[in-house]
Amino acid sequence: GLFYFAGHGVQIKGENYLITTDTNFSDEISVKHTSFALNQLIEVMDDCSNSTNLIILDACRNNPFVRAWNRGPELTGLASVYTPKGTIIAFATSPGEVAADGPNRNGSYT
Repeated sequence: GLFYFAGHGVQIKGENYLITTDTNFSDEISVKHTSFALNQLIEVMDDCSNSTNLIILDACRNNPFVRAWNRGPELTGLASVYTPKGTIIAFATSPGEVAADGPNRNGSYT
């Protein structure tokens, strides 16, 4: 199985979320319920009959609302992710780090 995502990702309380076009950024709870949880994606792919799943995430991995949500700067980047046997996740950068958006429409990773 293959899943490719180029966009924005945020970490909220140790969980990673992929931002959708209709994500509500008014507060953390709204983001959690209007974006797509990475753990949910991993679970859905793991339930398929694929022997191998590849998830490619070109997400800049920063949370622009950390200050507005009263969180410290230590929560930059996405959290580390557990993957089941046969699942590989290719990130644009390391856990806890942010990737460059790039000067044009797509990031450097894309």
